[in-house]
Amino acid sequence: MVASVAFARSPPPPVHVQFDADRALAAVQKQVDFGPRPSGSPELKQTRAWLVSELRSYGLEVREQEFDADTPRGKIHFVNILARMPPTMFDQNKQLVVLGSHYDTKWLPKIRFVGANDGASSTGALLEIARVTAQTRFQPSKARLEFVFFDGEECVNEYTETDGLYGSRYYVSQLKSKSPNGKITNIQCMLLLDMIGDRDLSVRLPDATPELARRALDASEALGWRENFHISSQPMIDDHRPLSLEGVPSMDLIDFEYGPNHRWWHTEEDTMDKIHAQSLKMVGQTLLKLLEGL
Repeated sequence: MVASVAFARSPPPPVHVQFDADRALAAVQKQVDFGPRPSGSPELKQTRAWLVSELRSYGLEVREQEFDADTPRGKIHFVNILARMPPTMFDQNKQLVVLGSHYDTKWLPKIRFVGANDGASSTGALLEIARVTAQTRFQPSKARLEFVFFDGEECVNEYTETDGLYGSRYYVSQLKSKSPNGKITNIQCMLLLDMIGDRDLSVRLPDATPELARRALDASEALGWRENFHISSQPMIDDHRPLSLEGVPSMDLIDFEYGPNHRWWHTEEDTMDKIHAQSLKMVGQTLLKLLEGL
């Protein structure tokens, strides 16, 4: 377990990295245009090729983390996408700040589920954060960024220790396997985005490490969006969980209330008309503001 975290108490001068909401929205649309994107599908493979191409065009080093896993649908081939600044630019001994999103959609064979919010919104926002930080060569003062696009966040039947969070569980297993003592020591914190495109945005911070939650609320208040961000005591099974269980300070930014009585979640109604560029901007710019102080 991680006993303490060395967060910078006095943030460096702000770099004012600007999040382009229109580009993020276009990235959401691009994913939706591929159609339903469950793990192992041709559509997800096409999405992955596009994401990798985009990330490399920003000057980032990209690695595809491939693995096979048994699921209730049988064995599936999963691929996480990992991207960082080139090693020549920054001190490689610095700890990582991991920024994550899942890019798969849930396997729902009886409906056309394109996941505009659940999968595409957070991935579009994370892609834009990767672009602007790469182009400005921005990194936190005491850490370096790693962008992780997780495959297999969605469970096939229901979340258990072996169903769901396939990509993040594998990512953690690889970190532990490369550590001499089997513990994760090279990650300062993990910041996850999920379902953040809803026009009626109300971001919850479930299970968040208190210091990270405070920083997120402070960042949103500084930008004038504090009323859209809230602390939540409700547990959330999401891709931050495997890292949190290993003692990594973690935070999930998610608006889980999607539509009247949550009725759009995992339905054919999760479409582009429910997504708004301003929601993407509020989350993306808040996260960038938070990073300035790490």
